[in-house]
Amino acid sequence: MTGGRRFGEIVVHDGEPKGHRGIEGREYPVFEELLLFQASELTTLTATVNAGEVADLDALIELFDRHGYGAEPASGFEILCACCSEGTHERERKTHEG
Repeated sequence: MTGGRRFGEIVVHDGEPKGHRGIEGREYPVFEELLLFQASELTTLTATVNAGEVADLDALIELFDRHGYGAEPASGFEILCACCSEGTHERERKTHEG
């Protein structure tokens, strides 16, 4: 499952944060997308990966990054209702192994 956007896309927003997300003690502003400015030429693929340890998954994500691609564990994506998406939320970064 993805958030409806692809790696490398450029979207336009009005610059007014609609909320914030806190991850591992760091806060990130969340903006409302107005329009897609530039679509990505990359497709979104899904793969099931069995990693013995979190470090193995981290190494795979780093490998993607070194080659100019993005990778994200499904546990890094969360769907929020409209009311909740405009608030401030703290969450833990989760990476599952096994």
